[in-house]
Formats: sequence, structure tokens, C-alpha cells
Amino acid sequence: MNLKEWFKKSGMPKAEFARRVGINQATVYRWLDGEAFPTSNKILKIFEITNKEVKYFLYKERVLKIEEITHEKNFKA
Repeated sequence: MNLKEWFKKSGMPKAEFARRVGINQATVYRWLDGEAFPTSNKILKIFEITNKEVKYFLYKERVLKIEEITHEKNFKA
């Protein structure tokens, strides 16, 4: 499930999600539109908030799976 699908399922307001992640709401929309990608520490917060349901992000017409990102040796939490 990606972040956009999670929002549909969870019903959490984007403003509340942004507050919990520690970002502004505009950043949430950039992530949803694939215009920006969260940093590693934000990915960990997203993983926690979504109860590990978000498995990938859409970024610049690519699918980036969290498990692939977090297994890279350069991933810093």
C-alpha cells in the first residue's frame, strides 16, 4: 500500500499526519503527488504512524519500496 492508499483507508486528516510526522501539510501533498521523497527519519515515522502498512512511495514516476530503501547500507535512522 502506498501513502495515498493509506490515507483513503485510514481517514486520518493530512494535517494530523503532518503534525505527527513533524512536517507541514504542503510536504504531505508533495509526497502524495510524487514530487518529493521523505528523508530516512521521516520514513521511520511514517512506518510507525501507519503501523507498517505503507510499503512504498511513488516518486517521479518510480515506485520506491521502503524495504529496499531501509536495507541499503547508507540508510541512516
